[in-house]
Amino acid sequence: MAQESHAFISTSDRDGSVVHLLNDLFYQAAEEGWSDLHFETELDQSMRIRSRILGRLTTLETVKPHEGILILAKLRYRSKLAVDETRKEQDGRFVQEIEGRRVEIRLNIVPTVNGVSAVCRLLDSKNAGMPIENLGMPPEVESLYRWALQQKEGAIIAGGPTGSGKTTTLYAGIGAISRPDNKFITAEDPVEFVLPGIQQIPVGSGTGRTFASAIRAMMRQDPDDILIGEIRDEETAQMAARAAITGHKVLASIHANSANGVFSRLQDLGLPIHLMKAAIRVVFAQRIIKCVCPHCAQPQPVQYPEMLQDSGLPIPDSEMIGAGCEHCRGNPGYASRRVLFEAIKYDQAYRDALGDQEAMLAAAQKQPQFAPLTTWGARLVHEGVTNSKALFEGLSDVSD
Repeated sequence: MAQESHAFISTSDRDGSVVHLLNDLFYQAAEEGWSDLHFETELDQSMRIRSRILGRLTTLETVKPHEGILILAKLRYRSKLAVDETRKEQDGRFVQEIEGRRVEIRLNIVPTVNGVSAVCRLLDSKNAGMPIENLGMPPEVESLYRWALQQKEGAIIAGGPTGSGKTTTLYAGIGAISRPDNKFITAEDPVEFVLPGIQQIPVGSGTGRTFASAIRAMMRQDPDDILIGEIRDEETAQMAARAAITGHKVLASIHANSANGVFSRLQDLGLPIHLMKAAIRVVFAQRIIKCVCPHCAQPQPVQYPEMLQDSGLPIPDSEMIGAGCEHCRGNPGYASRRVLFEAIKYDQAYRDALGDQEAMLAAAQKQPQFAPLTTWGARLVHEGVTNSKALFEGLSDVSD
């Protein structure tokens, strides 16, 4: 059987430049932390190539029509998709090897009036084994996470929107507690990274499995710890909670705007309060925000003072704003990103307050690690790490 290629290869005299371009693009994307590459047919049949850098799309270049056709053929071939399909959406995946590490590429192609829009999502294996200490958690939050991971049973739930880093946080937890003498099983839609020693079950489209059916199978596999990629319906919520009170440690993610909002989301899904009280140990909420470029940032008037008004901190006289330079040309004024975390321990006082939002917030505020996402963000504005515009883009929907 032929060995699978981990790079684009030339098969004729006319595709050499396209192969070189693709390999260079994916190398640069992996090295600079781009999350996606977009290949889009334009009105004149040329192809625009864009990258998402720090959450912002940037045009890289535009190639001629015949080069665009070759690019699509190469992407489809690497993903084992029909090269001549022009009417249907296509989903595929392939692995690109960068500096000796695996970068998994998820490809989606949809037909458009001009031709196609093809998007490649990059999943770099270097993020799969990130240790907890590299997540950027405040020390008190990190300590709480490690405490929860050492409990014999109970649920640890990470809340946030798509793309907020929940999976990376949960994978770091897996890395901290996975051992040869325990069995860790995950249910994921899709499996983002292949983890050594972990039994990972893909669910969702094309698998014939749901999260709920995967959990039922897990419970017959004699697991010690389980990860549920997303709690998105009542049955999954119920089964996750019951697993967490029957001797299993459960790591899971959920779409919620705040740590307090995890309760509201679970309640909306129909999970009874008594099960939440019994099952949950710690809940997180997290968001990714951009950090200003240290090479071109200068003090400027605060752009979005309303983002700082409810933080509990004074609005500063100025904040750091980047003008754009060679170091941040892909996203002018910003050079990196970091995660904001808020965490709540389901201690007795918080459990007793469940159902009363004001009492829940009051109980959370008595915990040493707790501060709202807006407060953590405001602290970074005061420190010159980020600015109010970045908070507006990253936190404007934090309301519950």
